[in-house]
Amino acid sequence: MPAKMMMNVASVEFDDVEFDVGVYKYESKEQLAKLRAEHSSTHVFRREGGSELLAIPFVEKAPQLGDSTRAIQLSKNLSLTAALIRNSLTLCAKIAETTLKFLIKLEGLENFDVRSWKKSR
Repeated sequence: MPAKMMMNVASVEFDDVEFDVGVYKYESKEQLAKLRAEHSSTHVFRREGGSELLAIPFVEKAPQLGDSTRAIQLSKNLSLTAALIRNSLTLCAKIAETTLKFLIKLEGLENFDVRSWKKSR
C-alpha cells in the first residue's frame, strides 16, 4: 500500500501590533507546567533565551502576569507570533470538537465514535 502524505498550509495575515507580556525568571520545567496549568485559558507561556518565561495574554482583559513586563512587537518576534497562531488554531479545533460532540448527543448518537470518524476523513 503506497504511503499517503498530507501537508496543511494556511496563509496567515496579522496586524503588526506591540503589546506587553509578562516576564518571569525561568526556574524549572515544573514552574512552567504549573503556570500553564493555572493560566492556560488566558495565556500562552514561552521560554525565551534559556533564562526567561514570557506570559502572553490571548484574551481581552487577561490579568497581567510576571515579575515584570516587556513590550513585544509581532513583526520582530515571528517565532512567538507563530506560537500564538498555533495556539489559536488549537483553540478553534477544541471548540469544533466540543460542538460536534454536543450535536451528536443532541441527535441521540452517543455511540458514534468521533475519533474513528476523524481518522477516516
